[in-house]
Amino acid sequence: MRFSDGEKIAVLIHFFLRFPDMQDEKKPFVYFEYMDEKFEIELGNSTDGNIRRVLNFIKKFGKTVEKTAELIEKYENSISDTEKYLKKTSSYHGKIKELEAQLADILRELEEAEKIYEPEPLY
Repeated sequence: MRFSDGEKIAVLIHFFLRFPDMQDEKKPFVYFEYMDEKFEIELGNSTDGNIRRVLNFIKKFGKTVEKTAELIEKYENSISDTEKYLKKTSSYHGKIKELEAQLADILRELEEAEKIYEPEPLY
């Protein structure tokens, strides 16, 4: 079965199988196109084998999409959890500033007390 270069072979719900413009005679392949991305599928000598290769690719590709969606959901949940944690712990910021101010006051008082009480030299 011969197809002209770049001829669309099949359309499968937003997927395209297309022969490349420049075909490698020793290692023939087709492009599997999805959302403007091209994926190469090697072809063999058998028509049945080629059909199986394409179906296996589509099957594997579908699982890849599912795994990617799961990872995206996992990362979005992680971002959400981190944002919640930051909101929760950011309430400590005010308390820390308050305690730092108290510490500064205590250190100032100690400095003033040292200035008032200067011990006499021992010799």
